[in-house]
Amino acid sequence: MSDQDLARPTPPEGAGLNTLQLDVEQTREHLAQTLDLLSQKFDVRTAVAYHLRTTAIVVASVAVVGAGVLLWRANRGHRV
Repeated sequence: MSDQDLARPTPPEGAGLNTLQLDVEQTREHLAQTLDLLSQKFDVRTAVAYHLRTTAIVVASVAVVGAGVLLWRANRGHRV
C-alpha cells in the first residue's frame, strides 16, 4: 500500500448526506481490507504451517543427498 492509497481527499464543502455516506462506506471497506491483510500477515498458524513444510522439505532433501553420498562411497570402495 502506498501513501497515495492512504491519502483520501476530504469531501467537498457542503457535501450532501449521500456523498458523506459513500465516503464512510469506502472508508469502512478500506479498513476491512487492511485488517484482513494484517490478520493474514500475523496469523501464527499459517506461519508455523509454512515453516514446518519448508523445514520438512529441507530435511528430506538433506536426507536423500546424504543417503546418495553414502551409497556412492560404499559402492566406490567395492570396485574391482
